[in-house]
Amino acid sequence: MPSRLITKVAPEEYEVTLHLINKVLRKNLINNLTWFLCGCVPLCCTLGCSMCPAVYFNKRTIRTLHKILRAENRRFYNKLGLHWSLHKQHFEPLNLVEYVLIINFLQRPEIYVPD
Repeated sequence: MPSRLITKVAPEEYEVTLHLINKVLRKNLINNLTWFLCGCVPLCCTLGCSMCPAVYFNKRTIRTLHKILRAENRRFYNKLGLHWSLHKQHFEPLNLVEYVLIINFLQRPEIYVPD
């Protein structure tokens, strides 16, 4: 658990959210890997069309993660002034993309400030 979250979130809630995310990734990893490997075999003969199922399953996994994070934010984290999100991070020299979880601290409106 990150040190900045110790006073904001209970460790149990943090673990529940990470468990949900890891459960989706664990479930979909084998499917994505299987379709990727099956798509690589006839790649030259199909002009790349055999990779479509692998791309589809990858996008579906990312959409599922976005849904989970949106539900967790609505349920718990936005009330605490936190917001979880999934962002793409590009690595230029190798042209790779990695998805990272980012936790943002939301600013609460000042109630006692005069207009």
